[in-house]
Amino acid sequence: MPEHCVKVPIVYDWITIDDKISKCKFIPVRQSVKEMEDCICINFNVNCQNNFPTTIWQAVGDTVNAATFSIEHKGSCSCDLIIFANDEEIAQVSESNTFSGTIGELEKLSVLCANGCGDEINCEAMLTIVVHYLICEEANVDDNPKEVSCFLSDENGDPIRTDRENPFVCREISRSITRRSETFHTSRSGKISLQKVSILLEGHVTVKIVNASDDCVVLCTFPISIMKTVLLCAPEGTQVKCSIDQINCSANIIDENRYKNCWKVCLNIDFCLSVQSFYKAIVHIEGNLCEPRKDIRESVYNCY
Repeated sequence: MPEHCVKVPIVYDWITIDDKISKCKFIPVRQSVKEMEDCICINFNVNCQNNFPTTIWQAVGDTVNAATFSIEHKGSCSCDLIIFANDEEIAQVSESNTFSGTIGELEKLSVLCANGCGDEINCEAMLTIVVHYLICEEANVDDNPKEVSCFLSDENGDPIRTDRENPFVCREISRSITRRSETFHTSRSGKISLQKVSILLEGHVTVKIVNASDDCVVLCTFPISIMKTVLLCAPEGTQVKCSIDQINCSANIIDENRYKNCWKVCLNIDFCLSVQSFYKAIVHIEGNLCEPRKDIRESVYNCY
């Protein structure tokens, strides 16, 4: 019979572990949002001796979503007014004229007299501003949680069929040449050396909360990332691969009292982790190739 050499992976060690990921998350309560607006009129004077802009309006707290405003140059002052929004110059307005504009994410408005004005001059103007902002209303009583569940998903919250694809990315983050070894004594007074292998598990979990009317009030997706260290025979030169199956996710609301418009939800993800160490070897065999597949034909070598 002809002799062949075939490159095959040989398993060095193989372990399976029943494990669990436990996480507690604060899930935001769904709130209805209303758009509101305030209209403000302000008469103001600007001292043209100032070398720095004079603030005429400033947001308190967060910036507003949008603001529509106009500045009317009044009085007998001949100086142009330079208008700044968030400390950036946006326009100039001359005597008896008006500038109007709309600014998003507005923090403050300020004005400055243009160069060339005489001393002791105050310019009079009027600001009219309409501020648009959003406010959140408290959730309805009907939105109190009745049931909470969780499932493995992609980053967009779409469920993953665990019987068809792996919902977690599992990979080694340690390096073959830097795996640390530990020595153990066996029952027969022998010694065995095992290597520490660090595994990273990454995926996404979606939490679903429904109310008493079986309406979904919360659908929140967030990433899960955890590192596991296992001991197995994986000396330098071996490769490591891992996989996860038999996954089950359960969720519970720990306390229905809200924490700043959030529910505290604790998750338990049970799974079976399988880790193999292997290396690729050339195996010497005798035999005939009978209708070999393409991938087998390309991996068969002459031994000599």
